[in-house]
Amino acid sequence: MQWIPDLLTMECKLSVTSIDGRRVQTKQAKVRLTHLDGEAIRFVSQLSLPTHRRIIVSLELALPWRTVVFTGTLAGRISAGGVHRYTAIHRMDESSRRELLQLIRQRNEYRELQRDKAADSYLSFHPANTKRTLIDKLA
Repeated sequence: MQWIPDLLTMECKLSVTSIDGRRVQTKQAKVRLTHLDGEAIRFVSQLSLPTHRRIIVSLELALPWRTVVFTGTLAGRISAGGVHRYTAIHRMDESSRRELLQLIRQRNEYRELQRDKAADSYLSFHPANTKRTLIDKLA
C-alpha cells in the first residue's frame, strides 16, 4: 500500500493575503497543523499575528500528488512561551475538499489495517485457551 501521510505531522506554509480588506502579499512561513476539519484549521507558529484585525491567510498543504490551499480568516490566538496557537475559519474549493476527505478516509483505513495486523500478530503469540472437542482429539 502506498504511504499515506499523517496530516497533523505535515508542515504547512502560511502567508497573509489580506489585512482589514487591503490585499497584501507576505513571504511564506512554515507552521505546524494541530487540527483540521471541514470548517476550522488550527496551527502552531512562532509568528505573532495580530488577531484584533481582520486577517485573511492562505495555508498550503503539500499532499503526495498535489498541493491543497486553504483560505481562511484568523479567528483566535493563544500564546505561551513565544509559541502561538491559531485558529482560522477556512474555505476550500469542492475539488480540494473531495481530495482531502479521500486522503483522510484512506489514512483511517490504513490505520485500521495496521491495528488489525498488530492484533493478529499479538494473538498468534498468545492463543486463547480453547477446550478441545472430541473431534479435535481424534484429528
